Amino acid sequence: MDIKEGVYSKTSVITIGTASTSKKTKSINYYYVKPIDDTKVLVDLLNVNHDPIGITEEVEIENFNKEYEFVGSLQAFKKSQEKLDPKKIKAEEHVKRGEKHLQNKEYNSAEFEYGAALRYDEENLKAHHGMSKVYIETGKPEKAKEHLKKMGKIEALYDPENKHIFNECAIDLRKQKMYDDAIGNYKKALEIDPNDEVLYYNMARAYFEKGEADNAIESLQKAIKVNPDFTEAKKALEFIKKKVGK
Repeated sequence: MDIKEGVYSKTSVITIGTASTSKKTKSINYYYVKPIDDTKVLVDLLNVNHDPIGITEEVEIENFNKEYEFVGSLQAFKKSQEKLDPKKIKAEEHVKRGEKHLQNKEYNSAEFEYGAALRYDEENLKAHHGMSKVYIETGKPEKAKEHLKKMGKIEALYDPENKHIFNECAIDLRKQKMYDDAIGNYKKALEIDPNDEVLYYNMARAYFEKGEADNAIESLQKAIKVNPDFTEAKKALEFIKKKVGK
């Protein structure tokens, strides 16, 4: 049986109490496991933050298969555990209220809810993103940048599923004529997915509004290369070329 690298659980029976008051209960621990060869694996206990503690043990595969059960990748396991974290659950509740206030243009209330979310979970991407939108809409670009910078330091932002956050931030920044910041966010999104034609198209708009027609043309050409049937990009490319006489 092939052993996958990832997180495994091990259930143990432990005794709590002494003498007549003692009772047995099950305890589940989680480990990060790497195969060494065909006969052994390296087992590393996960701490309360679901990270390997660095104290490893070699276990014979024959014994390993009897005691350990595969859970999933380390990243998937962490995400599943985060959903159970009471503080993160509370943060999400505030985020949802913040999103509703933002949609209704109730910016003070939205700021309050996003701020509350960040007090529970300082790495909540949605809360930082919401704060940046609030500050952009209320004419406080420097405060918006603070949250965008904090977002850039959060590892989860670079998961493929979160590329839309960079795109949405960039659109907001472009609307505020903060073109360099917008283009920077598009570039970060393209680092996650270099084959997203919409990102190239949106970046071209920012370049064109900034007055950099050549860069806009180059971005549109990349969009069309990714998707030859991208009609909007073809029309925009034709428009800009006529505008600058190319």
